[in-house]
Amino acid sequence: MTDDARLLRVEDLHVRFRTHGALRAAMAGNRDPFLDAVAGISLTLDRGETLGIVGESGSGKTTLIRAIIGLTDIAAGRIWFDGAEIIDRRDAAFRPLRRQIGMMFQDPVASLSPRKTVRSLVLEPFRIHDVELGEPETRADELMDMVGLPHTLLDSYPHQLSGGQARRVGVARALALRPRLVIADEPTAGLDVSVQGEILNLMARLRDALGLSYVIVTHNLPVIRHVSARLAIMYLGRIVEEGPTRAAFAAPLHPYTRALIAAVPRPDPDDARSAPLLTGEVPSLRDRPAGCAFHPRCPAAQQRCRVEAPAMRAMSDARRVACHFPLAAQR
Repeated sequence: MTDDARLLRVEDLHVRFRTHGALRAAMAGNRDPFLDAVAGISLTLDRGETLGIVGESGSGKTTLIRAIIGLTDIAAGRIWFDGAEIIDRRDAAFRPLRRQIGMMFQDPVASLSPRKTVRSLVLEPFRIHDVELGEPETRADELMDMVGLPHTLLDSYPHQLSGGQARRVGVARALALRPRLVIADEPTAGLDVSVQGEILNLMARLRDALGLSYVIVTHNLPVIRHVSARLAIMYLGRIVEEGPTRAAFAAPLHPYTRALIAAVPRPDPDDARSAPLLTGEVPSLRDRPAGCAFHPRCPAAQQRCRVEAPAMRAMSDARRVACHFPLAAQR
C-alpha cells in the first residue's frame, strides 16, 4: 500500500508513566521510576479501513488511543495523520487536524454530561472547535437522523436515555464535524447483544456512506470479527500479532491470539475446544516478565522465551507476529 493510502501511521510509540516521585525514587535508589504502558508500537491505518485493537484489561489499548489523539504524552515515537506529523504540535496547529478525528468513549452514559440536553451534546463539538453553525436546529436534526434517533429526544437528558440511545448520541457527537477517522473505545460495552449488533451495523453503514476510517478498541473478539478487516492483538503494551482478521481466526500465529479465540463462547456445546484457554492474570506492568512477556501464561513456552524478547517479524501472508515459535510454523 502506498503512503498516499495511509490515513494514520504510528511508528515505535512509547508511553511511560511515573510510578514514584523524584525524591521518593532517589531515596529508594530507583533510577528508572517509570512503567512502560505502551512499549514500541508501530501500526498503520488505510483510508476507509477498520482496524481492531484487541487485548485484555491492562494491555495498553486505551493508553495507545489516548496517545494518538493527544490526550496522553508520549515518551518516544512518531505519529502521522493524513501525511502530517502530529507529535509536539502546538494547540493552534493541532486543532485543525483534531477536528478530523472523532472519539467514541467507552461508557455511553457516563461520557455524556448529565446537565446537558441531547441537543446541546450533539452540537457541543461545533462550540469546542469554533465552527460556525448557520442553523443549529437543522444540524441537530440531521445528526439525529444520521444515527436513527427521533428528534423528540433532543430535549432529553442522558439519564433519560437507554444504553443504545446514549451510544447513538455518542456516535452523533463523534461524527458532528464530519471527521475522517473515528476512534471507538469499547463501542458495545454495557449493551445487550441485540443492541450491540444494531450499533455495529450503524457504524458499518456510516463508514461506507461517509468514507470513514475506524480504529476500534475492544476486548470483545466477536465485535472485531463483525466489523474489522484487520486486527492488532496487544499484550502488556506491545502488539504480538497483526494482520487480516479472517486469517487470525482461521489460523492464529501467536499463542495469545489462539487463547483469546478459544475463550470466545460458542453456541454449539458439542464443539470441543482444542486450544488451551488462558490461565492466570495479566502480569503487572511494574514487574514485566523477562524475555517474552507472555511466557508465564504460554503453554508452549521454551527456555528461549524466558530470556529473549521476540522481535516483530513479517510472515508470508501479510501478517506480523512477535513470537519465537509462531503456531503456523509448527504445522
